[in-house]
Amino acid sequence: MLGVPKLSLVRKRMFMRRFSRVILKTPPRRTRRNAGALVVEMALCLPLLIWLTFAIIEYGIVINTTMTLTQLARDTARFVAIHGGETNADAAATVNGSIRAFLKAECAGQSINYSDLTVVIGTMDAGTGVVTANAASARLQGNVQTVQISYFMGNKISVSAKLVPGLSSFTDNTKPVIKKSSVISEKAPG
Repeated sequence: MLGVPKLSLVRKRMFMRRFSRVILKTPPRRTRRNAGALVVEMALCLPLLIWLTFAIIEYGIVINTTMTLTQLARDTARFVAIHGGETNADAAATVNGSIRAFLKAECAGQSINYSDLTVVIGTMDAGTGVVTANAASARLQGNVQTVQISYFMGNKISVSAKLVPGLSSFTDNTKPVIKKSSVISEKAPG
């Protein structure tokens, strides 16, 4: 072998890398110099992305629960309008035809436990907005009846909601979420 220089193993590998990229048109590999920047970016962005994900989940839970409470108040008010004057309307949740049995059945398919609700059925003072309970015999045909459902949202959302703007008020177990719905009674008592 006259005049042909031998290539070292390192030079052969460099030669193959250079020309294989040209032939295969593959992008060059990232160097270790870029890896540090990726780690720093990930360390800065990952906590923010995790917090944002949990904030979206918490907002979804709050919105779902308030919409469910609103719907429960409306459905119960409709039931009161139709059956409010019956004798067993104010009976326990185990008596068929009672308002509480209806509400318990409605809660069965929802994400809210019936035992966590506080229900008041009566007349609402227009000035203060306070609902005063009354018996089924007091619910005369043509009178306005109001159903008030109270629920503590702290049972539903996690402690991390205190870190999410706008949700910290829902974690307070001294202030329930209150939903009201008023209807005109359609049925006379008895």
